[in-house]
Amino acid sequence: GPLPHGRGSSRLFVHVLSCALQFVGTLLFNLNTFDATMPGFTRWQQDWAVWVPDFIGSVLFLASGYLAFIEACHAYWAWHPRSLSWWITFANLLGCVGFMIAAVFAYFPPQPIGIHAATIATASTLAGAIGFFAGSVLMLPEALPHPTHRVRQPAPDPG
Repeated sequence: GPLPHGRGSSRLFVHVLSCALQFVGTLLFNLNTFDATMPGFTRWQQDWAVWVPDFIGSVLFLASGYLAFIEACHAYWAWHPRSLSWWITFANLLGCVGFMIAAVFAYFPPQPIGIHAATIATASTLAGAIGFFAGSVLMLPEALPHPTHRVRQPAPDPG
């Protein structure tokens, strides 16, 4: 349904919160990537140094993606396939879901669980990356100057 009507400051708050959550999530992913290269971790240390930052970063990405989506839609859920902003945030949100699924399946318990978790985690990471890439490519037209926003150039001085 539609979001409660608010002043511009509430939309700004949602936008800033979305950006802040994605920033912290990105820092956690970088920590996770660095820690994954460190040799000699026990299973418990690996869970805390690699999987926990990955999972928390994925939760933050998912929250950030959803906040960006509701800000673009002006609703908790909306279907606006004619809106470029909707497609950008929707592709990004799908990418966030892919990364969240990857984080869930990246955890390896001490006992095998009988599914191919590594394959699911890898495929979901790829799906998340594709979603983020699609959202990034869709942003390119938004970055182009709109014809109505052109700055008029002064006429050349005849002298």
